[in-house]
Amino acid sequence: MQRRAAELTLSKGYTHYIIADSDSETGTEVIGHTPAMSRTVMRREGSWRSGQSTVYTQTYDYGGPITEKRQRTSLIVVMYTPYDAPPQAIDARQVIAYSR
Repeated sequence: MQRRAAELTLSKGYTHYIIADSDSETGTEVIGHTPAMSRTVMRREGSWRSGQSTVYTQTYDYGGPITEKRQRTSLIVVMYTPYDAPPQAIDARQVIAYSR
C-alpha cells in the first residue's frame, strides 16, 4: 500500500504524503454458478403405431455457486509538496527507491 500511495503521490506532482485513514474488508463474492445438466430417457412401450416410442427430456439446472475471495482496501492519502510537508510526511521517492 505504501508503494502505491508513493506512486500516486509522484504521479500527481507531489513529493510527500501521509496516510490519513485506511479501511480494509475481506469476504467472498458469488461470481457465477457451475452449470449442471441432467438428461432423462423414458421408454414407453405399446404406444401409437410403432408399438414403442422413446421420449428424451433435457433439464438444465444451476449447480453450485462459484465464489472468489475478495479483499478491498481504501486509503485516504494527503499529498504535499516539499515546501509544505510536515515533519512526519513520508518521502515518496524514498519509498519507491527502497521498495525495488
